[in-house]
Amino acid sequence: MSSNIDKSNNIYVTSFEKSLENNDKCVNQEACITETSSKDISSISSTTSFGTHKSSNAFVKIIQKCYFEWAVIVTKYAIPIIIICLILTAIGTAKIVTTKNINDITGYTPYGARSRYEMKVSQEFSDEYGRGPTVFLSIVPKDGGNMMRPWLLKEAVKVHQLIMNNFTIYNKVTQSNESYKNFCHGFCNINEPLVQFYNGYKFQYDLQEKNETLSDRIILRYPKSQFYGREFGLQSNFYGVKLKNDSEMGENDITNLIYAKMIGMFYIAKFKKEWTEEDVKDFELQFITYFTNEYKSKFIRVLPMSTTYVELEVVRAGMSNVPYLSLGFTIMVICSCTTVILSSYYMNQVSIHKISLAFNACVCPFMACGTALGTLFFCGVRFGSVLCVTPFLVLAIGVDDAYLMIHSWQKVCREMRKKNDSNDSVERRLGMVLQETGPAILISACTNILADCIGTFTGSPEITLLCIGNMSAIFVDFIYQITFYCAIISIVGKYEMANERSSSNKLNISIGDLTNSGKSVKVVPVEAKNAKSKNNEVFRNFVKKIINKYVNILTNIWCNILIILGWIVFLIFCIYGIINIKILLTSEKLFAMDSPLIEINQLRENVLIRDCTQASIYITTPIDFSNEKKFNHFMKFVSEFESDPLSLGSESTHLFLNDFLEFEKHKIEWDNDEERVDKNTTTSIIPYKEKDISEFLKWPEEEHWNGFVKLSNNNTKLKSFFFNCYYHGDTLSDWVERGKLMDRLRFIVDKYKKDFNATVFMHDGIYFDLIENMPHDAVESSVATILCMGIICSMFMFKFKPVIIAMLTIGSIIILMLGSLYWTGTTLDPVIMASILISIGFAVDIPAHVIYHFHVSQLNQVTSDDNKKQMKKILKEVITSVGFPAFQAALSTSLCISVLLLVNVYMSRAFVKVMVICLSLCLYHGLLIIPTIYSILNCLRKK
Repeated sequence: MSSNIDKSNNIYVTSFEKSLENNDKCVNQEACITETSSKDISSISSTTSFGTHKSSNAFVKIIQKCYFEWAVIVTKYAIPIIIICLILTAIGTAKIVTTKNINDITGYTPYGARSRYEMKVSQEFSDEYGRGPTVFLSIVPKDGGNMMRPWLLKEAVKVHQLIMNNFTIYNKVTQSNESYKNFCHGFCNINEPLVQFYNGYKFQYDLQEKNETLSDRIILRYPKSQFYGREFGLQSNFYGVKLKNDSEMGENDITNLIYAKMIGMFYIAKFKKEWTEEDVKDFELQFITYFTNEYKSKFIRVLPMSTTYVELEVVRAGMSNVPYLSLGFTIMVICSCTTVILSSYYMNQVSIHKISLAFNACVCPFMACGTALGTLFFCGVRFGSVLCVTPFLVLAIGVDDAYLMIHSWQKVCREMRKKNDSNDSVERRLGMVLQETGPAILISACTNILADCIGTFTGSPEITLLCIGNMSAIFVDFIYQITFYCAIISIVGKYEMANERSSSNKLNISIGDLTNSGKSVKVVPVEAKNAKSKNNEVFRNFVKKIINKYVNILTNIWCNILIILGWIVFLIFCIYGIINIKILLTSEKLFAMDSPLIEINQLRENVLIRDCTQASIYITTPIDFSNEKKFNHFMKFVSEFESDPLSLGSESTHLFLNDFLEFEKHKIEWDNDEERVDKNTTTSIIPYKEKDISEFLKWPEEEHWNGFVKLSNNNTKLKSFFFNCYYHGDTLSDWVERGKLMDRLRFIVDKYKKDFNATVFMHDGIYFDLIENMPHDAVESSVATILCMGIICSMFMFKFKPVIIAMLTIGSIIILMLGSLYWTGTTLDPVIMASILISIGFAVDIPAHVIYHFHVSQLNQVTSDDNKKQMKKILKEVITSVGFPAFQAALSTSLCISVLLLVNVYMSRAFVKVMVICLSLCLYHGLLIIPTIYSILNCLRKK
């Protein structure tokens, strides 16, 4: 820094100033003494303008002026601003901690998806007042063998009886606990086939043990059996089966079912007005608590699954990351402090206060998330698990902005020290920092906010929630950057400027003594303090050497060609990867690796679904089955479902009409009326009387049909009903193949839509639509981000070239990121999709900063005949201004999220992979591709 000798005459010691400008040969002002003469002294006028950076249009000039004026306000009220931000953060964080995490399993399915309507029809039929209890039990042998052993079947039946009698739900009206058998109306007999099979099996087994002839009134066959004339299906209870052929069956063989991998049991009930949603969840949790912690058996294991259990395990998987976040934050702070100290050492501005800047650079994004998400929850927004990834996006963007401001602050401080301007102040320095970095930060924030704003009106509920969270957090982060973080910088600046004045006063005394003696002095280094100065100079020269070599590579036309060719090849490979990337949905990706649901899900995927995939067809328009033509037309409709190549056949179809017609025939016999003839026709009428359905449903043998039928007009008219068809095949374990089956069933429904107003529902239907929607979401988000980037860049830079380069860069990053996922063995799923959407948001940040600084640097350059030399100067300026902050942001963010690899959860590891790939590609484009494009364009302009 120059020393002020005579303030009244505005005289400065220019020889000392020149020593700093000349490659900073004297990098430590305290390590030098000066010797000068009166002829080396000159007058320098003060600068009074509010900024030194040229702007491309009036819009940016207005923004820069506002930034400069805002710097004055922030500096004046720094402490109150910090206190207000901390209070808002504390309130928001408290709200986050006390808000319950609620997840929607249908959240990733698009708004207009057909499966949403299908699920709505199913829920309206089954749950008039809300979601009723639904639990599925998988029972497997402890030895992993055959479930068809008598003692294992007995254990399974005991479990069923235990649940029917001992598992209860609280009724607030009667203020008592009701057992399942008292509120399972319509579904009480859903597991009765297992009980009947066991009773028949035990009876026949006892006869076999006594060497007696087996009863011919008990026929135990798969898929349908008979017990004293009563027929029942087994496909809903026995899975992973092996059968004997009819030709292999002997007289003493009890059943053709010789092997079963597992037994399944369903416990379902309709929601009652006397219950609350929490009551239903508590009932479902009884299964988890009892069979996980209390149930003991020597022979079998009982594995429960329910919606409540899935939600709990998803939340547990997400919360398993929390203990590691503090470790990640600690590593990030260490990285931040280290890199900031290195940067300040290069600038010869090392001080303890830099640690405050580095620490708060990491804190500010988390504060923004606490405030933003807490505010959303105050407004009633649901706290979905997908919002847990929002802080990482804001962290990546926020620290990049902070590092950019730190670097700019150090550069401004260095320039102001050289000028020794009488108008120098913290306000002025902070204003210059905001003028330089503010527009680039605003471009990044506006692009992300605008893209997320578009995303809230498209996609699916979970994507909308993510976009709202991102948009809010990025907005608050921008506010905190120009309030909280600027206030921190201003306070640090006051301390640093005080130190500068203290050092300057010491130097003024020395120089004043020498000049007052009238002696001519010469600048010479002080040996006692020269070691530190030399180390600093060596470090600076080393860095400059690397930058110069890198710039020489970027301005070499042959290197440019090789870089562009490599980029094109990279794009081709990644486009191939995008075309061939597979979609693989599996629930276990949402759970921790030690979750019991992983085993249950594997049994479901590999056994249950292969043996018995259920499709429910809902008929919501009344049909007059007494009309033979309509009856036959409906049965033709049913037969089309049974004719699918994967169908288990007509025997497996679960349709109340078949049993009801048998009931009517018996009723006719009982009434001694064996045949009825229509007076108007000669054809026999279907034995169907609608008014008899209510009587039919009261019979104990037919009570289970209550869950399949709805009556109206005092139970005299058939209002609606549904029936089940079953499908099997090894290919059904593949989600895509199940999706194809669903498409075939939907085609049948559409074919008869006008006749029956039918709807087909499969429990996995929401995921089938998700398969088609995931690529659409990725493309939609990518296009929105690219267009928003173009719009925002055109507003700030108002030139065709930077806008096109910005859009091209974002598009390239997205393509390379998706393609790289394919080549690293990744498949598309909801977790990857959420990570991609987060990464696309960060992909804007570094390119926006680099392109804006290229734009400003070119505006600030004086026209020269030597374009190559001019381009080298621009490249050095951009790389030194943006390159290191970008590297800092990528490194610190990568280290922070990399601790999630310690968590044994697929979600965490997938997120780390996507983010690290994105961060690497941002650096690849920001520090290599964009500079190369500008260098090539400069060569073309020269020609």
